[in-house]
Amino acid sequence: MSSDDDLDFGPDEVKPINETVMFEAGKVLARRGLIDTPPPARPRVELGVAFGNETKDYLKNYAGILDVYQALKIKGGQVGRNTKTNEVMVKCPDPGHPDKIPSASANTEKNVICCYACNRQGFDQLDLAAIALGMNWRTYKDSGDEFSEVLYRYGEALGLQMERRGNQIGVWQGGKLLGIQGVISDLDDIIEVKSIPGNNGDHPEEPPPAEGEVIESTTRFASLQLTTPVGELFPSGTLMDTWIQYNMARHPAVAVEYFFGTGLTLLAAAAGRGCYLDDDVAPVYANPAIVLIGTSGSRKSVSFGEAKTLISEVMPWDHDHPATSEGMKLGTPGSGEALIDMLQRKEDDNGNLHEVGIKALVEFTEFSWVTKMLERSGGSLEAVMMAFMDGEGRVGTQSRSSGETYAEDAHTVFFTTTQPKALPDIVRTANNAGFLNRWIWIGGNS
Repeated sequence: MSSDDDLDFGPDEVKPINETVMFEAGKVLARRGLIDTPPPARPRVELGVAFGNETKDYLKNYAGILDVYQALKIKGGQVGRNTKTNEVMVKCPDPGHPDKIPSASANTEKNVICCYACNRQGFDQLDLAAIALGMNWRTYKDSGDEFSEVLYRYGEALGLQMERRGNQIGVWQGGKLLGIQGVISDLDDIIEVKSIPGNNGDHPEEPPPAEGEVIESTTRFASLQLTTPVGELFPSGTLMDTWIQYNMARHPAVAVEYFFGTGLTLLAAAAGRGCYLDDDVAPVYANPAIVLIGTSGSRKSVSFGEAKTLISEVMPWDHDHPATSEGMKLGTPGSGEALIDMLQRKEDDNGNLHEVGIKALVEFTEFSWVTKMLERSGGSLEAVMMAFMDGEGRVGTQSRSSGETYAEDAHTVFFTTTQPKALPDIVRTANNAGFLNRWIWIGGNS
């Protein structure tokens, strides 16, 4: 970008809408009690206490099952051989099962220890804590007093600050106690964007990948990694800076890269179609397509759930008045025609067309679902999605049965997730490298 003139906010009446969205997003986060109210200063991350299921889930996800098994010295903490990539043989945690050699399996991905003789469902971290405290792992959760004692004592053993309120146990959450400043300061350098060209003939082939590289260059993905201190990457008080700090305080076990990815969806939702870069060829709109990559249990959905909640609060879609709503639609279309219908301007009660292009957050549960839809013979989903990703002003399809159908001036943000082990299948089944290259692939820290 050579000058400020390169950034075009479009019509004058659009800009106040974007500013309002950004301001309202800040107010929503402020109401949740973790940052200062606008005008923005450096966000202040305060301590807060979480109770109930949030405490239980937080403690369960704080440390891995194998680490807890060994730290609590369950049956001496003896570990056997690896049976699979994510499974290790350990002794059954049940004191009544006298196994002399490891006979149970610790799954480090699902964070459970399964013994097919005693507990097929699996022991979790809290079960191990109950056993270490001499309680019956089968019944302690049925007793409010015993369960509270397990939560409290286990939290203390982890070095966390716990609090009792009657039978309720809370864990203090905040920047200093949970080390958010350490997480931020441990990130180095700058954002590194590695773009791997498709097979369009414009670029030479990439050299062979280095030994041990997980995603090979032949996959033609664009990989993006956070390597900059967040405080330097995003100016103090900006929506992205506030978003990452707020969520890392609430969910320190979730990769910061995931909140970067979902933060992009917030910025895109706020920008709308009225904010774009004036490129020589065509305007470049803030309409990203995001893929979060992570194993099962890496809590990708947690980061996106926070983003959806905020968008729903700040930019609610008015279902009662869809012709004039300027909110953000949420949906998962099953075909190109359904996506266009989702983004079509509707007539109001007086027969007038909706004047503002519809904005939508299009979510797919898993990228493999998208690839399966694209494999359908004659399906138009891929072409329609690519047209919206390219920011085309008029996107439509035509068929003998339904004639022409189109959406105009729509603004889309696509979001989905996938697992690392699914990437080879995604590459193998994709017929169009250009479609894959339009997504931003963001890996977590696992």
